[in-house]
Amino acid sequence: MNSCSKSGITEALENEGVRVRSLANCRFCACLGQPLYTGLRDRLFDAPGVWSLFKCGQCGLVWLNPQPEPADMGKLYEHYYTHGQAPSAGAPPPAAVSWHYKVRMSVLAMHYGYRAALPSPSWESVGKVGRLLPLLREAAGAMVMYLPLATGGRLLDIGCGSGGFLAHMRDHGWQVQGIEPDPDAARVARERLGLDVATGTLEGAALPAASVDAITLHHVVEHLPDPVALLRECGRVLRPGGTLVAVTPNVGSFGHRFFKSCWRGLEPPRHLHLFSLRGLQACADRAGLHTESLRTIDRLSREIYIFSQAIRHAVPHPHDGRRPGRGVAYQAWAFLALEVALRLLNGKGGEELVLIAKRPG
Repeated sequence: MNSCSKSGITEALENEGVRVRSLANCRFCACLGQPLYTGLRDRLFDAPGVWSLFKCGQCGLVWLNPQPEPADMGKLYEHYYTHGQAPSAGAPPPAAVSWHYKVRMSVLAMHYGYRAALPSPSWESVGKVGRLLPLLREAAGAMVMYLPLATGGRLLDIGCGSGGFLAHMRDHGWQVQGIEPDPDAARVARERLGLDVATGTLEGAALPAASVDAITLHHVVEHLPDPVALLRECGRVLRPGGTLVAVTPNVGSFGHRFFKSCWRGLEPPRHLHLFSLRGLQACADRAGLHTESLRTIDRLSREIYIFSQAIRHAVPHPHDGRRPGRGVAYQAWAFLALEVALRLLNGKGGEELVLIAKRPG
């Protein structure tokens, strides 16, 4: 029996030129949320509005309140950084000559099956040893969104930006396609990389049922007004036994506990929902997906520390090309080390959540 308080009140409002609607209740369990932070502004990209974040005491979901109306969402992204220019097709990444890049590629070859990624036969032993180290496995797996090689498998990347990840996966044997709401980014992916990228949303694309082997969502679900509906549609498009991989900020991270309202992962007003381990599990369950694994990772800990410090002290942030000072850089390394240690103790404190789920059957 759900004992939480409930309210069905919904009110149309305007927030500094952005049409919004109040959302007092949790989307998952309908509990009346409690304010977590109030009076928030966009301290990264100067979107208009004053915002609050509410939290559900039952499932742990955190959400933006009020929520922008879909027709006004574009106003929140006018100065956003998301989509840079993609590299030309076939061009190696700038880091390809570095030894640490080659180490990751070696682990990718030996642990995830991407044998073509091996820099040379002499690196095989490096990959065999590196695959035993959890941090190296995570770093290598992030390059392919933790998908083992499936030569000829069909991969759909939702929110694919200008196509860099899709081009990388195409080069490693996947048949790829993407969906991207930003028309400029989608055009870059099509024209510069020759990718099959549709402009719009997954629902709007109306893809055939059971038509892809894998779907990736890299920092996408937190931007959507109805994440359960998105994951349910993903389940329809996946073939039985197909894999969905979603990466999203972890509201239960050590960084959030440390920086509180200045945590980079909050990103009001573009992050409409923020998940803990429990909340993302509930989202997948409600969408009818079978969770294969759900964990936290530390991949972005240093970056999160640097950005959160900039937000806390109201100084320019690194999106404009500035490099952090040496002192902040050293602190970021120390923060990473501490977070890794804490995560190894309880498994919950990493800055990102990684959900790997299957369509049943």
